[in-house]
Amino acid sequence: MRDPREAVRRRLGPLDMDAGRAEEIIAELADHVSDLAEEWLRRGATAEEAMGHALSSIPDWDGLRLEIRYAEQEEDIMSYRVKALWLPAVCTTTLSMALFQLAQWAWPLPHSMWLWRGVALFLYWPWLLCLPFIGAFGAYWSRRAGGRLLERAFAGAFPALGLICFLALFSSWVLVFNEGWSHRPPLVPLVTFVLSCAVFPGLALLLGALPFLKGSQHEPARDGTSG
Repeated sequence: MRDPREAVRRRLGPLDMDAGRAEEIIAELADHVSDLAEEWLRRGATAEEAMGHALSSIPDWDGLRLEIRYAEQEEDIMSYRVKALWLPAVCTTTLSMALFQLAQWAWPLPHSMWLWRGVALFLYWPWLLCLPFIGAFGAYWSRRAGGRLLERAFAGAFPALGLICFLALFSSWVLVFNEGWSHRPPLVPLVTFVLSCAVFPGLALLLGALPFLKGSQHEPARDGTSG
């Protein structure tokens, strides 16, 4: 009986991906074909007939090859996004929150800047001074993983961006459903809160990420090809 692996390799054609991964896929298909051929042999077919029936169990080899390529490309893209975007973003957010808790413990009273008539802007200066290093860490990680410019900036500034999104949803809910703001609209305290907890921290994070937004990145091939 013919070698199932060589028969599968000829039928499947070039997969245009990493040679090691291509051999793994061919080996899996060859095992499947070999099992089917063994079944036909037990039914009384000759070796050549058994192999022919087993190979014919996959009617569209070209379509299978395209499906394999597409699946591998999707897996590569997801792996790329996790490594270049979501992992550094989650780590920068975790570090930022941990430092914020530490700042509240070490300096219970933030520095207040009075703006007008009872409205103040509260800032934790030690926390803000640490944020550029966190932003630099996130952008550097993303660049090492092949992240493009926007992905590096997003990874570095994600703690502030996530908080801005949360505050936007929360303030929208308050403005729509809360009717207890009859004496003064909530817009002014919300704006000052966003400035102190999201905008200024975001600028600090981007300041640290700025040196790593330049330069080339080594992005993995998206189509499974090299070169």
